[in-house]
Amino acid sequence: MKIPYLRILVTIGLFFFVFVLGPEAFSDESRFVVLLGWALIIYNIVKIIKALGSENVPTKLSPPTTRKLSDAPSSAISSVNGKTVLIVLVAAVIMMFLFVESLAPVALHFFQYGDKLFAASATGPSAVIAWSVLGVLLGLITGTLVAIKKYKLNWQLMFYPVGLLAAVAGIFSFINKPSERLNEIDAATYTPTKKKVSVPRADAYPFVSISASSLAASYKAFSFEPSNLIDGNDNTAWIEGGADEGIGERIVFLFDKGNIDDYSEFECTGYKIKNGVSVSAKSLQEFNRVSSFRIILNAQSIEVSYPNVTGIDPGEWEEISFSRPLKIRSGDRLSFKIENVEYGKNKDKTAVSEIVPIVEYTY
Repeated sequence: MKIPYLRILVTIGLFFFVFVLGPEAFSDESRFVVLLGWALIIYNIVKIIKALGSENVPTKLSPPTTRKLSDAPSSAISSVNGKTVLIVLVAAVIMMFLFVESLAPVALHFFQYGDKLFAASATGPSAVIAWSVLGVLLGLITGTLVAIKKYKLNWQLMFYPVGLLAAVAGIFSFINKPSERLNEIDAATYTPTKKKVSVPRADAYPFVSISASSLAASYKAFSFEPSNLIDGNDNTAWIEGGADEGIGERIVFLFDKGNIDDYSEFECTGYKIKNGVSVSAKSLQEFNRVSSFRIILNAQSIEVSYPNVTGIDPGEWEEISFSRPLKIRSGDRLSFKIENVEYGKNKDKTAVSEIVPIVEYTY
């Protein structure tokens, strides 16, 4: 028996197009396309049934022949067909697992459309009768399939229960109008929602630009720009350029990137810092280190935060959480105002190697 795999795949594709997309696209402009799709499905089903049953249709009468049991190839054919079916089933399960996000809405549409097709309506029969008829027809198809396999009947017999099911489905579709009822329910009670994806504890680099209230003058080839604070390089640092030890100087993050307002939730939960000049243990002692920041969101003072100033390992991040998450919108300014410092050898200058807010957001 030669199985027409290509025609089966084409039929399945047509069925998806007509049954899934057809009810939503069934309008005056697309009605011809949908009806043509159904005609091609029925045509292909008839061709598949003929192909499957071609082995059982004799071309001419011939006297019966006897075969030895050992000569019969049916067991080998059954084995091959069984392996093929198993491979197809395993492949189908794997594909459904891989494409579950795409197939889930399709499955939901099938269920909703079928439910409205055989559900109760003002003009149609009760749902119990409709679903009972569907059960009888599915049982008839199953029984026909078993009879064909058991008694080696012609596969074209499958055309009758399948055709009857298609006719009954068409009648119920005309009476219950599932497409119209589905649209009414969708418009009244169903609101599609996007799946929320949360990103916990992420560095805010893609969302911010940075500035500072002052910076020290360049020394030889070294500059002390605030951009050094977010360059990921321990060999660079920001050094403030105030008149005293750095009290009152600010590091300011502007949330002006990444379309923050497009996220359903966006919060700043804390920050990470590499205090002092974090090149080596010796460089950590050269300049002052921040012992407390006042956290300011826009013009509102939020809290005082205390970075560690003792026992710091060069190049090691310290992560500090706020007492509560801060709601962030596009254009907000988050300022770190120096309130106290731990003195180094150069008491007139305070340094920070790296600092970045920590954010959590949902989209």
